[in-house]
Amino acid sequence: HRKGNHLRIRKYHYPILAGLKESGIKLPAFSDFSLTEDQPLPVLKNVEIRPYQIHGYNWMVFLRNNKLGGCLADDMGLGKTLQALAVLSATYFHGKQPANEIIPVNRYLSSPGMQLDLFDDSDYYGNKFSTKNCSLIVMPLSLVHNWMEEIKRFAPDLKVFQHIGTSRPIKTTAFSGYHILLTTYGTIRNDIEMLQNYHFHYVILDESQIIKNASSKIFSAIKKLRCEH
Repeated sequence: HRKGNHLRIRKYHYPILAGLKESGIKLPAFSDFSLTEDQPLPVLKNVEIRPYQIHGYNWMVFLRNNKLGGCLADDMGLGKTLQALAVLSATYFHGKQPANEIIPVNRYLSSPGMQLDLFDDSDYYGNKFSTKNCSLIVMPLSLVHNWMEEIKRFAPDLKVFQHIGTSRPIKTTAFSGYHILLTTYGTIRNDIEMLQNYHFHYVILDESQIIKNASSKIFSAIKKLRCEH
């Protein structure tokens, strides 16, 4: 809408501005419209990131740099989870390994389900914790195991907390020291009064069509979450 001599649009309409770049109209200071510049890739294990996955990763970094949200809609099996883990690894480790030595994954596992231990010795891992808050990934319960397996395989240095089941913490202080919080849509709906008090770094929704009904309780709960990206 128009405000004085200015035209105000919402962030998600920014693509229409790309066609006005040569018109002389003063545009917002988006970092890049072309998305052609490759971003530094993080160090991942047991995988070679494919060119189309690098393109998706670059796009998500572009969104982050411009404080925009987005929907990654690759077909099934093309590595959406891997691309999301690449973004999170780059976010917390800045493209570098968190330590100079290879650390066995099971050193930080307190159970076969890879619930990680808050009370391990931090000196062993070096400067392992970012100053950034942890990121939230929301999914159907059936996908939690798949996310855990892919994190363990591709990004085992990311510390994960599974916020599911009957023994969930009642305070957000339990998230301290973790990079990723995995939870389900049903848990978000039930625990939103607690979760809305925490400022997540990323909120990532897997199978996000679950919140397409804007009048549903789960949509309302997701909208109450606070995050940087």
